[in-house]
Amino acid sequence: EIAAHLRLPAVVTKVLLSDLVDCGAVTAHAPAFHDTPTDRSLLEAVLDGLRRQL
Repeated sequence: EIAAHLRLPAVVTKVLLSDLVDCGAVTAHAPAFHDTPTDRSLLEAVLDGLRRQL
């Protein structure tokens, strides 16, 4: 998502972010997982949006 927003190739963005993490300018954390399942209506809305784009 960051690469798309910056309109840069994913590989370039990965290198830039890696450098920023290494110098302490950016911190990265593992995503938080929840024990609750994903809301079906949310998944259907995402699927509908993707279908409209294609």
